[in-house]
Amino acid sequence: MRLLTLPLALLLLACADGATDVAPKDAAPPPDAAVIDAAPAVDAAPLPDAAVIDAAAPAVDAAPPPPPGRELYLDGPRDVLVRFGRRAPLTVRLVTLDGAPIPDEDVFGQLLDDANAPQALIGGAALVSQRARTDAEGRATLEIQGGQEAISFQAAISAEGAAAVFFRITVAPDTEGTLTVSLALAEGLRSDPATLKVYSSPACDALAAGTALPEITQLPSIEDPADFNASSTSAPLAAGAALSVLAELHRDAQLTARGCLDGVQIIANQDTAVVIPVAPVTLGYQGTFSSHEIYDMAVLIPGGESEILTAVAEIGGGVGGSRGQAIVSLLCDYAELSAMTCTTIGLAAGYIDDVIEESVPPYVLEALTVFGDLYDIIRSMEIEGEILIAEDTPAEGLLPGNTHRLLKMGFTWREGCPHDTAEACTFTIEMDDAGLGLEEIPEGRFEGLILEDGRLQLGQHTLPLPMEHVALLIVESWLLPAYAGEPMTVQALIAALLPCEAIASLAFGLGEDTCRAYLSEALAELILEQVNAIAAGISEVTLEGIAVPLDADRDRRVEALIEGAWVGSMPGTFTACLLGAACAMP
Repeated sequence: MRLLTLPLALLLLACADGATDVAPKDAAPPPDAAVIDAAPAVDAAPLPDAAVIDAAAPAVDAAPPPPPGRELYLDGPRDVLVRFGRRAPLTVRLVTLDGAPIPDEDVFGQLLDDANAPQALIGGAALVSQRARTDAEGRATLEIQGGQEAISFQAAISAEGAAAVFFRITVAPDTEGTLTVSLALAEGLRSDPATLKVYSSPACDALAAGTALPEITQLPSIEDPADFNASSTSAPLAAGAALSVLAELHRDAQLTARGCLDGVQIIANQDTAVVIPVAPVTLGYQGTFSSHEIYDMAVLIPGGESEILTAVAEIGGGVGGSRGQAIVSLLCDYAELSAMTCTTIGLAAGYIDDVIEESVPPYVLEALTVFGDLYDIIRSMEIEGEILIAEDTPAEGLLPGNTHRLLKMGFTWREGCPHDTAEACTFTIEMDDAGLGLEEIPEGRFEGLILEDGRLQLGQHTLPLPMEHVALLIVESWLLPAYAGEPMTVQALIAALLPCEAIASLAFGLGEDTCRAYLSEALAELILEQVNAIAAGISEVTLEGIAVPLDADRDRRVEALIEGAWVGSMPGTFTACLLGAACAMP
C-alpha cells in the first residue's frame, strides 16, 4: 500500500500550512527562478525502464515527522538545467543534526509533475536510477536525463528519517554545436603545421586584405595537414552562428599558404564538418631592399696570416729581445739582400736598439702591432647593399631582371682595438672611395625563383670587388691612425721607427743613404708587399643566394628577406629589409 499512498502523502506535504516543520530552504513551494546549469552535461546512456517507480522508495511521510536526528539538504544549486538527450547530476548530503556525515545510507528520487504526483517519465525525461548510496561524506548523486521536450518539473529526493528536498528541473534544447575542420592542400604544397582560427562571417576578404579582426576561438593545430584523415575539432560553439574559418600554414613564423571559408553554420547538438582548400600565398615582391651582408673572406685568402707581418708586430711589442737584430734578420731572410749588405746592416743592430730606445716615440712601436691584427680584421667583411626586385608577382615562380648592389664594406677590429667604443673599432669604406679604383658602384643582375617551400632563390651573378687595395686602406686610414692620431703611410711609420740620421751617426761605416735604402725603405717595401698580398688577385666575386620572404603584417607584400645565405666564391649570410618597412636589421 505504500505505493498507493505516496501521491497523497506528497500532496499533503506540499500543501501543508506549517504543520510539518521543514527547513526553509526546502519546505517553501519553489518560486519561478532563472535556471542554473548544475554541472557539465554528460553523454546519455539508455534510459531505465520507467514503468514502475521503485517500490522500495519510502513515501514522503504524511504522518507526523520522525523523531529528529537526520537532515537531508541540497549539495548544489536548486535549479538544474538539462539539455535534450543529456544528463545532469542531482547531489544531496545526509548528515546528523550536528552536521556529521551519515555514510552508507540509501537516498531515493522521484519526479513530480505539476500536480506533485510522482511520474517515471515527464516529457521524456527520467531519473537514470531512483536510488543512490551516500559516501563517506554523506553525499549521494542521482542523475537525470533530459528528453526531447522543453518542460519544467520537480525532483524530490528523500531518505529514511529525514525530510525530503526538492530540485527544480528545466529541460531545454541544446544551444551549442561543434566544428570539425580538415584541409585540402594544393598539389606540391609543403606540409607545415596548420593554425585554424574562427571569426564572425563574412571575414575572408577582410583577412586577405590584412585587416585585423577579433577571433572567436582558435582550434587545435593540425600538425600534418597533408594527412587526408587529419582534422581538428572545436570546443562547443554557439548554435546558429555563421562563422568564417581561416587556415594558415607557416614556416619559421612565415606564412606560406592559406585557405578561408565563409558562412559556416553551427547546428545545435551536431558537429559541423568542413573541408578548407589551402593554396600557397601569392606575395608581392617588387621593391628595393636594404641588405646587411656578412662574408667569410678566409676562403679568398688561402695564405692565412703573414709570417712577415706577424714578425713586424712582434718587433713593435718587443717580443724576442733586440729589435735591431729582429729587423736585420727579417730583411736578410725576406728582402733578398746580399750577404755583404746583411753584414753591414747587421753591425748596426745594437745602434738601432739604442736609437729606438732613446728617440723613437712610443706610438710608433704600438702602431707596429696592428700588422698582427690585419688578417683577422680583413677575413670577415660586412657589406651594406641593396637588392632590387623588379617584378611584383612571380609568373610561374619566376622573378626576372633583379639587381644586387654593394654600397659600403665594413670591417671590425675585434682583438687589440685601442678605442673605448665599438663604433671606433669598426671601419667603413664607401664603394666610390677613390682608393678602390672603381668607376661605378658594383652591381650584378640575377633571376629570382620561388621554390616549392616558399623560399626565394637569388640566381647566380658576378659583382666587381677590387680587394687588392682594401688592406692598405684599412692600415693607413684606420689602424695606424689609432696610435698616430692621424692618417699615416707605411713609409712614414717605418721612417719614424728607423731615423737614419741618428742611426748613421752611431754606426761606423753606415751612411744615411745606405740606412734608408737597406733598412728604412726596404722594410717599408717588404711590409707593403705583404699587406697588398693579403687580398691580391681578388677583383670580383660570384654569388648565388637563398632567403625566406617575410610578410609579418600579412598584407601579402614581402617586407623582408630573412635567413639569407650566399654561396659561391665568397660565402656569407644576409638579411634584407624593404625600404620604408618597419623591420629590424642587424
